Amino acid sequence: QWGEALKDYAHSEQLLSEKHYWLEQLSKETGSLPGSEVRSGSSKEVSSFSFKLGVEETSSLLGECNQAYRTQINELLLSALLRAYQNWSGHGALKIDMEGHGREELFADLDVTETIGWFTSTYPLVLSSDPASDLGEVIKAVKEDYRGLPNNGVGYGILREVTQDEELVTLSSKVNQGSIVFNYLGQFDNVVGDDTSFKLATENGGRSSSSKQTSAEVISINGSVTNGQLSFGFSCSSDKMDPKQTQMFCEEFERTLMVIISYCENETQKRIMIENNKTINLTDINDLEIGELVL
Repeated sequence: QWGEALKDYAHSEQLLSEKHYWLEQLSKETGSLPGSEVRSGSSKEVSSFSFKLGVEETSSLLGECNQAYRTQINELLLSALLRAYQNWSGHGALKIDMEGHGREELFADLDVTETIGWFTSTYPLVLSSDPASDLGEVIKAVKEDYRGLPNNGVGYGILREVTQDEELVTLSSKVNQGSIVFNYLGQFDNVVGDDTSFKLATENGGRSSSSKQTSAEVISINGSVTNGQLSFGFSCSSDKMDPKQTQMFCEEFERTLMVIISYCENETQKRIMIENNKTINLTDINDLEIGELVL
């Protein structure tokens, strides 16, 4: 039913109106990734690097930090990624292929919340800001770019794969080299934990695929929150990307996340102080009553 509905949606005016947006995203110029030059003779081994934030830092990033600029968690993560990329590469604009869950509410009569399987959507997103700007400007720029996405990006894949729009397919095939794939999976603690029937296994499951399996992307970035801690993993194939450069990018992302947490905590406290300073104490003429007027 979902598949049939997508076929009809693929030719709707609502979806076709998104075409200009996606062509614009694909046409934006971004620099090449450091270490992603052709690496002839290199093996195709996959190198992986990861980090994990503490419980307190994760809690702040998911909660208090978002009060500073009225953000969502994805917007803060992408802000940190953009600033880390700028510090690492020297470029102002970052193009990534975003992965989403794909279960968007496109049809009022279809509910897929209890449907098992992958609905993954992938779409291009270009983030940019002046590398010399402060973190506040970076966050506001990323927030604007991210919230400009139509229907959380699900339409791009439909236009490309179902509608098979010729202009979109041609352009995307030209610019899809050297991509970074970003996927924040969310808070697993919301679905598995002490108060649920299922819990995450503690044993090491090993690799999910062969280390020799080739992938289209140059760098794959995956993150999630488990046991109250945010973790991210960076992986690359050594024939497409210098593992040392990938490691540097991963370490810079971790460092920048910590900087953003501290920055947003301070900005949140400033906001609270400003709001509190709007409280004016009033004493009546006879000094008989004292009241507060909250503006």
